Amino acid sequence: MCLDHIIIIVWLLYNFFWVNVENYDFVVIGAGITGLFLAKNLIEKYPNKKIIIVEKEKDVGYHRSGRNSDVIHAGIYYKPNSPKAKFCKEGNEFLTNYCMKNNIHINRVGKLIVPTNEKELEKLYEIYDRANKNQAVVKLVDSYEAKQIEPKVKVFQKSSMES
Repeated sequence: MCLDHIIIIVWLLYNFFWVNVENYDFVVIGAGITGLFLAKNLIEKYPNKKIIIVEKEKDVGYHRSGRNSDVIHAGIYYKPNSPKAKFCKEGNEFLTNYCMKNNIHINRVGKLIVPTNEKELEKLYEIYDRANKNQAVVKLVDSYEAKQIEPKVKVFQKSSMES
Protein backbone atom coordinates (compact mmCIF):
# COMPACT_ATOMS: atom_id res chain seq x y z
CA MET A 1 0.00 0.00 0.00
CA CYS A 2 1.35 3.39 -0.98
CA LEU A 3 0.97 6.24 1.48
CA ASP A 4 2.39 8.91 -0.82
CA HIS A 5 -0.92 10.67 -1.20
CA ILE A 6 -1.73 10.88 2.51
CA ILE A 7 -0.64 13.86 4.52
CA ILE A 8 -0.67 13.62 8.29
CA ILE A 9 -0.76 16.97 10.00
CA VAL A 10 0.35 16.91 13.59
CA TRP A 11 -0.48 20.12 15.44
CA LEU A 12 2.71 20.90 17.31
CA LEU A 13 2.66 23.44 20.10
CA TYR A 14 3.50 26.93 18.77
CA ASN A 15 3.78 25.61 15.20
CA PHE A 16 0.24 26.08 13.99
CA PHE A 17 -0.36 26.30 10.28
CA TRP A 18 -3.45 26.20 8.15
CA VAL A 19 -4.29 23.89 5.29
CA ASN A 20 -7.11 24.32 2.83
CA VAL A 21 -9.03 21.08 3.31
CA GLU A 22 -10.98 21.80 0.13
CA ASN A 23 -7.91 20.50 -1.73
CA TYR A 24 -8.59 17.02 -0.34
CA ASP A 25 -11.23 14.42 -1.07
CA PHE A 26 -11.31 13.10 2.51
CA VAL A 27 -10.43 14.69 5.84
CA VAL A 28 -9.90 12.30 8.74
CA ILE A 29 -9.93 13.87 12.18
CA GLY A 30 -7.59 12.09 14.57
CA ALA A 31 -4.50 9.95 14.00
CA GLY A 32 -5.31 7.34 16.61
CA ILE A 33 -6.05 3.71 15.82
CA THR A 34 -9.52 4.49 14.48
CA GLY A 35 -8.47 7.45 12.33
CA LEU A 36 -5.46 5.64 10.88
CA PHE A 37 -7.49 2.52 10.17
CA LEU A 38 -10.18 4.62 8.50
CA ALA A 39 -7.52 6.31 6.35
CA LYS A 40 -6.07 2.90 5.41
CA ASN A 41 -9.49 1.70 4.29
CA LEU A 42 -10.10 4.90 2.33
CA ILE A 43 -6.77 4.40 0.51
CA GLU A 44 -7.73 0.86 -0.40
CA LYS A 45 -11.21 1.81 -1.56
CA TYR A 46 -10.27 5.10 -3.27
CA PRO A 47 -6.59 4.80 -4.32
CA ASN A 48 -6.62 7.97 -6.43
CA LYS A 49 -8.18 10.26 -3.85
CA LYS A 50 -6.29 12.74 -1.69
CA ILE A 51 -6.61 12.18 2.04
CA ILE A 52 -5.52 14.37 4.92
CA ILE A 53 -5.39 13.30 8.56
CA VAL A 54 -5.56 16.09 11.13
CA GLU A 55 -4.22 15.32 14.59
CA LYS A 56 -4.11 17.68 17.57
CA GLU A 57 -1.48 15.79 19.56
CA LYS A 58 2.28 15.79 19.06
CA ASP A 59 2.36 12.35 17.43
CA VAL A 60 0.12 9.67 15.96
CA GLY A 61 -1.56 7.35 18.45
CA TYR A 62 -0.60 9.72 21.24
CA HIS A 63 -3.96 10.50 22.80
CA ARG A 64 -6.59 7.86 23.61
CA SER A 65 -5.10 5.11 21.43
CA GLY A 66 -1.85 5.30 23.35
CA ARG A 67 -3.52 5.15 26.74
CA ASN A 68 -5.85 2.21 26.60
CA SER A 69 -5.89 -1.14 28.36
CA ASP A 70 -4.06 -2.96 25.53
CA VAL A 71 -6.65 -5.72 25.38
CA ILE A 72 -9.00 -6.91 22.69
CA HIS A 73 -12.30 -6.90 24.52
CA ALA A 74 -14.61 -9.90 24.35
CA GLY A 75 -17.82 -7.96 25.01
CA ILE A 76 -18.75 -9.64 28.27
CA TYR A 77 -20.10 -6.51 29.96
CA TYR A 78 -22.34 -5.08 27.23
CA LYS A 79 -26.10 -5.41 27.08
CA PRO A 80 -26.97 -8.36 24.77
CA ASN A 81 -27.97 -7.37 21.22
CA SER A 82 -26.79 -3.79 21.79
CA PRO A 83 -24.66 -2.04 19.18
CA LYS A 84 -21.70 -2.07 21.60
CA ALA A 85 -21.98 -5.85 22.06
CA LYS A 86 -22.30 -6.39 18.31
CA PHE A 87 -19.41 -4.10 17.37
CA CYS A 88 -17.19 -5.45 20.15
CA LYS A 89 -17.60 -9.02 18.88
CA GLU A 90 -17.13 -7.99 15.24
CA GLY A 91 -14.13 -5.82 16.11
CA ASN A 92 -12.56 -8.60 18.16
CA GLU A 93 -12.92 -11.07 15.28
CA PHE A 94 -11.77 -8.56 12.67
CA LEU A 95 -8.70 -7.44 14.61
CA THR A 96 -7.74 -11.02 15.47
CA ASN A 97 -8.05 -12.11 11.83
CA TYR A 98 -6.20 -9.01 10.61
CA CYS A 99 -3.30 -9.65 12.98
CA MET A 100 -3.10 -13.33 12.04
CA LYS A 101 -3.19 -12.49 8.31
CA ASN A 102 -0.40 -9.93 8.73
CA ASN A 103 1.74 -11.97 11.15
CA ILE A 104 1.17 -9.52 14.00
CA HIS A 105 1.55 -11.17 17.39
CA ILE A 106 -1.34 -10.92 19.82
CA ASN A 107 -0.55 -11.57 23.46
CA ARG A 108 -3.73 -13.25 24.67
CA VAL A 109 -3.42 -12.87 28.40
CA GLY A 110 -7.10 -13.41 29.12
CA LYS A 111 -9.04 -12.32 32.14
CA LEU A 112 -9.92 -14.11 35.34
CA ILE A 113 -12.90 -12.66 37.17
CA VAL A 114 -12.85 -13.76 40.78
CA PRO A 115 -15.69 -12.99 43.19
CA THR A 116 -14.72 -12.34 46.80
CA ASN A 117 -18.18 -12.50 48.38
CA GLU A 118 -21.75 -13.67 47.78
CA LYS A 119 -22.83 -10.45 46.06
CA GLU A 120 -19.90 -10.61 43.64
CA LEU A 121 -20.64 -14.29 42.98
CA GLU A 122 -24.18 -13.35 41.90
CA LYS A 123 -22.69 -10.63 39.68
CA LEU A 124 -20.28 -13.17 38.19
CA TYR A 125 -23.19 -15.36 37.10
CA GLU A 126 -24.89 -12.31 35.56
CA ILE A 127 -21.72 -11.48 33.63
CA TYR A 128 -21.38 -15.10 32.56
CA ASP A 129 -24.97 -15.14 31.27
CA ARG A 130 -24.47 -11.82 29.45
CA ALA A 131 -21.17 -13.03 27.96
CA ASN A 132 -22.84 -16.16 26.59
CA LYS A 133 -25.66 -14.09 25.09
CA ASN A 134 -23.00 -11.92 23.44
CA GLN A 135 -21.26 -15.06 22.13
CA ALA A 136 -18.07 -14.24 24.00
CA VAL A 137 -15.76 -17.16 24.71
CA VAL A 138 -15.90 -17.63 28.48
CA LYS A 139 -16.04 -20.50 30.93
CA LEU A 140 -16.67 -20.95 34.61
CA VAL A 141 -13.69 -22.45 36.39
CA ASP A 142 -13.34 -24.09 39.77
CA SER A 143 -10.72 -23.15 42.35
CA TYR A 144 -8.23 -25.71 41.00
CA GLU A 145 -8.44 -24.31 37.45
CA ALA A 146 -8.27 -20.74 38.75
CA LYS A 147 -5.06 -21.55 40.64
CA GLN A 148 -3.59 -23.08 37.47
CA ILE A 149 -4.17 -19.73 35.76
CA GLU A 150 -3.05 -17.59 38.72
CA PRO A 151 -1.44 -19.45 41.65
CA LYS A 152 -1.99 -16.61 44.16
CA VAL A 153 -5.72 -16.29 43.55
CA LYS A 154 -8.16 -16.76 46.43
CA VAL A 155 -11.45 -18.07 45.09
CA PHE A 156 -14.78 -17.52 46.83
CA GLN A 157 -16.98 -20.67 46.84
CA LYS A 158 -14.85 -22.37 44.21
CA SER A 159 -16.15 -20.37 41.25
CA SER A 160 -14.52 -17.90 38.86
CA MET A 161 -14.81 -17.02 35.19
CA GLU A 162 -12.10 -17.05 32.54
CA SER A 163 -12.36 -14.90 29.44
